[in-house]
Amino acid sequence: MFPFNNSQSNNANAWIVRGVILYNRGLSLEALGCFERALELDPQNVHALYNKGNALARLGKDYEAIEFFTKALELNSMMPDAWNNKGNSLSRLGKDDEALGCFDKALELTPRDAEIWANKALSLVTLNRLEEALDCYNKALEIDPNFTEAWLWKGMAEARLGKNAEADASFKTVGHLYPTKGMRRNRTDSHIS
Repeated sequence: MFPFNNSQSNNANAWIVRGVILYNRGLSLEALGCFERALELDPQNVHALYNKGNALARLGKDYEAIEFFTKALELNSMMPDAWNNKGNSLSRLGKDDEALGCFDKALELTPRDAEIWANKALSLVTLNRLEEALDCYNKALEIDPNFTEAWLWKGMAEARLGKNAEADASFKTVGHLYPTKGMRRNRTDSHIS
């Protein structure tokens, strides 16, 4: 890929940068190795812990990912992406009640993040708390009216509640947005920083 010089090979941050590049190229397993090397050099590096959690989550290892998100948050609880991604991992494991707590923490830190509102709504839908989910989708769409998936998921929740006219309107919005805006990455693809 790209070589390290001697000073970089023993620098945790250099390994993190390399891991992020690999992760963004879709090479999660290789990225994981870089984050592990960074943690060998600096076991308390919050960015290495967080990014290792992201790589593990993308590899479908959510139990392990949660462990690393938790360690990162113990060192720095002011990381909304770590709270959000921990919530996503918990949700994928069917622990939506716990996931909601993580999304709430993330929203305390960044209340204007449409993706976190939508993730919270998805967990609420799973728990069959559909009216609360609609409130969260509406907040997400106030922040980002072009959030195609939020319109789609909102329409699905409205349909489940028998709000057919509202669901039709949400689905029409998806039809108008999709050709120009497309879809965002899905919930299983963690954000990395």
